[in-house]
Amino acid sequence: MSPARSSAAAQAAPATSSTAQATGALETGVSAGTATAPATTPRPTGSTITTPATWTPPHAEIEQKGGNTRAARRRARAESLVSSMTRLALGCVLACSLNGAAAYALVQSDAPRVQAVAEAQTQDLDGAAQSISSMSATAPRLPVGAAGEQGYLKSIEAGASGIASATARAASGPRQFTGDVDRLTDLSAAYAAYVAALEEARSTTGSAAAGRFSAAESIRTQRIAPVLTELGTKNAERSDGAEVSSVLSIGFLSVTSLATLVALLGASRWLAVRTKRIVNPGLTGALVLSGAVSGYAFSGLSAQGLATSGSGPLLLVGGLAAAGLAWMGVDERRKEYR
Repeated sequence: MSPARSSAAAQAAPATSSTAQATGALETGVSAGTATAPATTPRPTGSTITTPATWTPPHAEIEQKGGNTRAARRRARAESLVSSMTRLALGCVLACSLNGAAAYALVQSDAPRVQAVAEAQTQDLDGAAQSISSMSATAPRLPVGAAGEQGYLKSIEAGASGIASATARAASGPRQFTGDVDRLTDLSAAYAAYVAALEEARSTTGSAAAGRFSAAESIRTQRIAPVLTELGTKNAERSDGAEVSSVLSIGFLSVTSLATLVALLGASRWLAVRTKRIVNPGLTGALVLSGAVSGYAFSGLSAQGLATSGSGPLLLVGGLAAAGLAWMGVDERRKEYR
């Protein structure tokens, strides 16, 4: 036998011997009624059992990420739309509220009435002043019973009527004219004294008549003319101030009416494009109510207008009601995207 073969046989001999010993031991254990478990390799302390991760196909992972991205985009668009609707609703509410406030201010303003009373009172006092000037010029040439006395007497009546009319306007007019009543009462008393002095002068002749005409002229220059000048200046200032205030009130209501119209129509179109709803009942109602508020307020500018100072609170409530309708109209669509 060659040396290589003898070496392999020598190495196989112990393995065969070990296998035979193990088989014999197993047979001995079985025969004795006990089974001996094969030896196992002990698990190192602290080791953990790891389960293999579930394998996900690449295309499924891409689809999942794409779905999450689309959902996030939809949520972002919805949130942006809701935010835009909120701003739109606030704009409509502000426009309708300001329109109601402007209508209230125009109707409640005393400016048109102040201007009218001031102009009418100025005409009355100007007429009285002309009558007094005519009396002063013609009285010395017209003794009592003269042929041209009728014109003189008509001038006396016209002057008294003008002062009385101005006094009545001041008493029943706006509060700005309350202080005029006392001044007009003094004017009426001075006018009566002036007419009495002229009549005494006309009934006499000579130096006595001249003295009485001089006394009458003193009453005119010292007691009548200053009051007429004072009231004329006041009425001019009142008329100018009332005209400016009236123009501002009308301009403010015109601007708010136009802004409300643009805001409500623009909001209706914007919502129709984005929500595919052509008609919005809330915005339509707000548009109709705001138009009624503005039209009613503007009608008070004419003499035949329906609007009065007592209707101011009603117009303010109408503007606020229109604002509420506008909010509800937009909010109804806004809730659909929350």
